[in-house]
Amino acid sequence: MKRLIPLCLALLVVLFIVAPVHAYLGGFEQADGYVFASTGYYNPPAFDNWVDVVDYNAGQWVPNAGGGPLPVEIPVNSGLWSYNSQAGSFYATQALRATWMGPAPLYSATTPAAQAASVATYVIGNHFNGRFGTTALAMRDAVSAGPLSYDYKLDSFDYGGTTPSTVTSGTVKTNFYFQPNPPDNITAVVQNSNGTVSIVSPEKFYMSFTDSTGNIGFQWGYAHDNTVIWRAGSTGSWNYTSIVADCTNYIGNNPNNNYDGVTAYLNLSTQTFQLDYFDVSANLTTTIAAAGTSLGATMIDQTHLGWWLDDNLTSGIGGKNFFDDFSFNVPTSSPEPASLAVLGLGGLALIARRRRHG
Repeated sequence: MKRLIPLCLALLVVLFIVAPVHAYLGGFEQADGYVFASTGYYNPPAFDNWVDVVDYNAGQWVPNAGGGPLPVEIPVNSGLWSYNSQAGSFYATQALRATWMGPAPLYSATTPAAQAASVATYVIGNHFNGRFGTTALAMRDAVSAGPLSYDYKLDSFDYGGTTPSTVTSGTVKTNFYFQPNPPDNITAVVQNSNGTVSIVSPEKFYMSFTDSTGNIGFQWGYAHDNTVIWRAGSTGSWNYTSIVADCTNYIGNNPNNNYDGVTAYLNLSTQTFQLDYFDVSANLTTTIAAAGTSLGATMIDQTHLGWWLDDNLTSGIGGKNFFDDFSFNVPTSSPEPASLAVLGLGGLALIARRRRHG
């Protein structure tokens, strides 16, 4: 039994080491770990106004998202939200951002020079104009600074307590709602596979469903005219649907109910997917990618969501695109690492008991 004690202690240490840091998308409320502005939350306030999700522990700081009672600044891209584009977090390039805000906390963008260099390009949670009057995630690229490219690493709170990387078979269901800004007349010339060309509205936003190795199984999004698009993988032509997404209402009516919905089914066992689309104005759900559609790349799990926006518009509510009410359903998977540690302790205890009675 004396030999068992050190082993048990070692396994307890492993238990605490592998316990995941929780984060959450949810509805992007304060209760989900998101803030809109620094005032009243940071001490001292380090930001002039809004707070980008890459600059603090977004989705991690409230008790129901596995964190503490207050948000804290973190080095950019050290949380579960990160950005890999030049534009992002209020600046047109990463170099400008480092110049005026620095690479790590405490950030300071309150000087006139820092404010003059900033641009309206960001991703902010807990933003007004959420679905049914709640708050939402606002994504804005209202200057010609190039596209935004952000990444969110899914965590166990998103998956109801299951670590996403442990779900390697069965079907993962992802559901969310969105509201783009109004359409525009930007077009692009596309070369078709048969040698002809078409004039289409290019992609404005797309979301990438990605695994822990970086493989992108499929993408969903919408074009500059708000036509809903999708494709398997991350290259090649988009599939343009006949659906035009409902958008932020800019003629005086309440925009909060203009949220269409998307449901994605990723079958990791068959390496296929399905996309369903809910049109709120028609109260109609349509399958836009049939069940059994092959992934464009093999996915061993679903651990990341990529967010890409190339807009340069200020129409609607300041050119903002909104996302709200994420939910995930996952199949029963292998035990969590913490559970495995507990099972290991139980197994050692059983061995010790058998030795005592042997």
